[in-house]
Amino acid sequence: MIDLVSVTQALLVAEHLSFSRAAQVLGVRQSAVSRRVRALEDKLGVSLFERDSTGVRLTEAGRRFLERTRPTLVPETTTMIVIGILFGIVGIGFLCWLLFSLAVYALPS
Repeated sequence: MIDLVSVTQALLVAEHLSFSRAAQVLGVRQSAVSRRVRALEDKLGVSLFERDSTGVRLTEAGRRFLERTRPTLVPETTTMIVIGILFGIVGIGFLCWLLFSLAVYALPS
């Protein structure tokens, strides 16, 4: 089973094209984001990102996966954020990223 946190972190890496920046936004270590995304890739059997010394790029499989995942992720992520706010466990950086992502997603192309 694919967990929501791993998909959300992969989406954040894709938005920033950086594991380090995604980790900063989430308030976690870069290694934790990297491990979760690698585990997601292992479960899917494909690489979502090309990693090299110059940075991170989405693979074609990564682009397709995230395009298909984003529309279903928005309602679930919103629920997760509401629960996180109620329990005081959502960081402001993640909340800002989520609001920005929802706005971009909701705007017409």
